[in-house]
Amino acid sequence: MKKFLFVSFLLLTGFFAFADSSIMKDSGVCPGGHFGRWFMDPMGTPFLYPEIEKMLRSQGKKPLGSLRVSDIRKLMARMEQIMLINRYIERSGRASFILPGAGQFINKEPLSGSLFLTAHLGVIGGSLAGAYFLLPQDLQFGSTDYLNESLTAINDRWNSHSFKDYLPSVSVLVGGSIVDMILRTISSRNAEKLAREKIKSGAVTPRLYFRREKNGFGFGMHMGMM
Repeated sequence: MKKFLFVSFLLLTGFFAFADSSIMKDSGVCPGGHFGRWFMDPMGTPFLYPEIEKMLRSQGKKPLGSLRVSDIRKLMARMEQIMLINRYIERSGRASFILPGAGQFINKEPLSGSLFLTAHLGVIGGSLAGAYFLLPQDLQFGSTDYLNESLTAINDRWNSHSFKDYLPSVSVLVGGSIVDMILRTISSRNAEKLAREKIKSGAVTPRLYFRREKNGFGFGMHMGMM
């Protein structure tokens, strides 16, 4: 256990010290190249320590002193790949939580993405329509001209009703919000599952790319479809 923790610390320290910030900036591993901040960010996807242990076990029973620089660099490159994969999965889930179906579209699943998006819009539209038709009759468009009547008259009309009169509309809005939140969660988890399946099948993999820079050439990594 002590060996695992020590080598993990060694790898992370080396990664922070030697990783090119320009690579991290455009790789998708973290925004703005702030690797350490993303790594410790509680809102981000946590790095999988079992993956570190798996990498260390792959070195067999090599003494720490026998690890070459090339070995450490390979391990650091593998760590970057794992973090890039985790970031891709997290981004897929977050996208579908913000807008149901978005993560499915990211993973090239337009059918399921369209279904989640349609359900989301249906819940919102149904909630708004239900809340409107459950408003007191004198507040609906047929009885109140919201474009031409004075704001004072409209305000007095709304204030003339008690909370009990608005309770049916409020209940529909609250219920719709709960249903929509459940839908967002399901869509998010489905998008993460799709992302894992795409990565496992090799349809999405970390890909190396080169770019022109001011003082020469640089390279980075991003998740790409095969």
